[in-house]
Amino acid sequence: MSQRKVILAFGYQIRDLVGHKDVVDHLNSEATSTGPDKWKFKKKSVEVDVELVYTKDAFRAALDDEGAIVVYDGHSRIGQGPAFGDAASKECPDAVPGKINPWSDHFRMGYDAVHIECIDEIMHHCTDPIEPSGTMPKDFFAKSGVKAMLATKLTSKCKQKGYAKRALLTCFPDEAVKVNGRGDQTLKSRHYWYTASSDKEFITVVTVGSKDLDAVSLKCSILFMNSCSSLRHYLEALRRRKAKVKSRCMFYLTAESCSSSTSVIFLRAILEGFDVASKKGRDTVLDRMNGEDDAGRIWLYR
Repeated sequence: MSQRKVILAFGYQIRDLVGHKDVVDHLNSEATSTGPDKWKFKKKSVEVDVELVYTKDAFRAALDDEGAIVVYDGHSRIGQGPAFGDAASKECPDAVPGKINPWSDHFRMGYDAVHIECIDEIMHHCTDPIEPSGTMPKDFFAKSGVKAMLATKLTSKCKQKGYAKRALLTCFPDEAVKVNGRGDQTLKSRHYWYTASSDKEFITVVTVGSKDLDAVSLKCSILFMNSCSSLRHYLEALRRRKAKVKSRCMFYLTAESCSSSTSVIFLRAILEGFDVASKKGRDTVLDRMNGEDDAGRIWLYR
């Protein structure tokens, strides 16, 4: 009998949407509940244990669960990493004493630094990510565009074209002093490197790194990062870690933004007995998922 374990990690906000409901409804109709957020599916020669998790620690443990098939269904955080939190999410969570903003508490598994938006990202989610400081080391792990941005020197010329490190408070003082929904001024001391959306958006650089990924050995057999542009954000970091720990884990990653309920399609294929690590199983599940509108062009990477 083929025995498998599937762990689906639902990220902050995404756990409130229809994709999560589709997975739960399918499991309740096809499998037997064995406890809170746990099911067992058994039919003919297929036996699958399925667990749903909602925390960063549980996601970390899943990546080192020997042979497990792990799905992260959530936001990529523009390369900042998976974010987890309670249900009934908010775009700007309330400032509760002692409670971390879930948008800030992401699983770090990417480049040393990425570029993000000041208004649509930092202000919208009320976060306060750290800017890189000092000189880039020779082994700085980042996209060439980010390296080019960080290589520019601070300037007071607000109208300078192209990449240039400029202080928001100097060039756009009205925007820089705005207070977010948690009562913080997170742009006041921040720099930006270029503007977008007719100069109404400011692109900045923030530190990310891979400290959480570097703490695991990727003992899982499959990791499906069902998050927008996970290919662009995480493939290189995953490959580096895989090589270092000599992991055999394979990665399903999305090339574009995704909004379809592809996690339930992936789960259904496994419950039908398809080995999603084999060529036949891979081709089947990819055809099914990519046949959906807004699936994000998902592919398997070894």
